[in-house]
Amino acid sequence: NLATSSPVIHGDLILLVTSNGVDEAHLEVPSPRAPSFLAVNKKTGEVVWEAVEPTLDSKAPEPFNNILHGQWGSPAVGKVGDQTLVFMPGGDGVLYAYDVENGGDGPVWWFDLNPKESLWELGGRGSRNAIISTPVFVDNSVILAVGQDPEHGEGVGHLYRIDATKKGDVSPQIVDGDGWKANPNSGQIWHVGGIDKDGSVTGEENGLIYRRTISTFAVSNGLVYAPDLSGFLHCVDFKTGKKMWVHDTFAAVWGSPMVVDGHVLLGDEDGEMVILEDGPKEKVIEEKIFQSSIYSTPTIANGRMYVSDRSRLYAIKIK
Repeated sequence: NLATSSPVIHGDLILLVTSNGVDEAHLEVPSPRAPSFLAVNKKTGEVVWEAVEPTLDSKAPEPFNNILHGQWGSPAVGKVGDQTLVFMPGGDGVLYAYDVENGGDGPVWWFDLNPKESLWELGGRGSRNAIISTPVFVDNSVILAVGQDPEHGEGVGHLYRIDATKKGDVSPQIVDGDGWKANPNSGQIWHVGGIDKDGSVTGEENGLIYRRTISTFAVSNGLVYAPDLSGFLHCVDFKTGKKMWVHDTFAAVWGSPMVVDGHVLLGDEDGEMVILEDGPKEKVIEEKIFQSSIYSTPTIANGRMYVSDRSRLYAIKIK
C-alpha cells in the first residue's frame, strides 16, 4: 500500500507517518526496523529523530504488537503546558504522543484505542483496528477513532476523547496477570463505541454503537461531528461524550465534515452533500447532488466552496 498521510510542518521540522506496513501476503512487516514516525529538517532533509514504535516497541498487546496492516493516519501538533507534542497515529491501533523536538527519546504517553480483548483478523473480520483518522487537538485533549481499509467493510469502532496532559501508558486498560484491568492512569475522558448487546442504545441487539471510520472530525460550539465509514454522522457533546443526534446519509463516508457559518457540510459515496445546522438538534438544511461519489472534504476560501467528486473539481459561490 502507498502512503496517504499528510506531513505536518512545525518550525524547521517536517513530521510524518511513514508507509511502513505488511507484505503482499498481509502476514509480516518486511522491514520491522524501518521507522514508522519521522522528523526531518525541512531545509536540509536530515533526519532529526525517528521512532521505533510501533514495529520494535509497540504498546499494543501481544500478538498484535506490530503494524496490523498499513499506516495511513496523519500527525497533529498541540502545545500542552510548556511542552509541544506531536500526536502520531500508529498502525498498531495506538496513538503515540512525542515531544516534537526529541521524539527519539520515546513517547511521552500512549493510548491503545482498542479494548485489550479485541482481535485482529485478515480482511477486517476481527474487532481490532488501526488508526486512519487524523488526531484533533482541542483544549488539552485529543479526539480520535479507529478504522480500517474501506475494502474491509464496516465493523465495530471506538471514538475517544483523550487527556493529553498525562504521562506514560494512559490506555483505558492495563495488563493484570493473564488478563486486564482498568488503568488508574487512563487518559480516557469519554468513549463512544463498542457493541450494544441489549439494544438499549441502538434499538438493536448487538448493534454497533459506533463503526470504523477514516474521517477526521470537526469540533464546533461544544460539539464533535464524527462520521463513520457506514455513513452515520454522529453529533457528540465535546465535554461529556453524550450523543446528541445521529444523521444517516445512507451511503459510505470517506471524507470529513466541514463546519462554516453555522453549517455542517459532509459528502458521501452516492455523490450527495448534506448541509446540516451546527447545533445540538439534528436539522437538515439542504442536500446537493453531484455527478459522482464524493470522497473528499469540502474547503471554504475566498467566498467559494471547493469540493471534488470522482471526476470534477467544483468551485461553488457561497451566498
